[in-house]
Amino acid sequence: MTKPEAARAALIDFLKSGELAVPTAVSAPPRSDNEGDGFVTPSFEAGSLLLRNKEGKFFRLLWEKRAGEKPGDLRRALTPGVYQVAGFHVARHDSQGKEWFVWFNTKHGATVDVHRGQTASVKLDDAIQLDCRPKVSAKGIEIIAHVAGERHASITIYKEGKRIPLGYRVTDESRRVLAEGPLGYD
Repeated sequence: MTKPEAARAALIDFLKSGELAVPTAVSAPPRSDNEGDGFVTPSFEAGSLLLRNKEGKFFRLLWEKRAGEKPGDLRRALTPGVYQVAGFHVARHDSQGKEWFVWFNTKHGATVDVHRGQTASVKLDDAIQLDCRPKVSAKGIEIIAHVAGERHASITIYKEGKRIPLGYRVTDESRRVLAEGPLGYD
């Protein structure tokens, strides 16, 4: 068994142990018998929302969209209550049809109030914020960078299901590289 296969098997064993509660998945529009529920819609067409209720239970609301497909009913049914956004991911396709997505993980997510028979629209900013500060010393230039999302959410960027490395490069006006290096994920 390879190292990645062993790590995957250990993760699956841990998840099966019951020590970690798997979020309840909600991946389809509501049926007609959801009359006691409220509804949630996202500000994106494809991705997911990870919501936590006041009891600490997690719900993962999913929206899948394939390249060129038109979105359908974006409503997802939930029991009325107050939820907090714990994370979300937004998926998009590039011009070659390859899927890119950004996962945002936050401790201070927006609050979502779900009321019976009503739709709560969750508007999330999927912009990536980059804050860079140069530090000049006798050794040269050091770049201190912080990459985050809405409300200081930590982010991870994926292309075709694989986490991509982030890096930086500082150049002068003639495009000569003054400093470069990797950026780490929190």
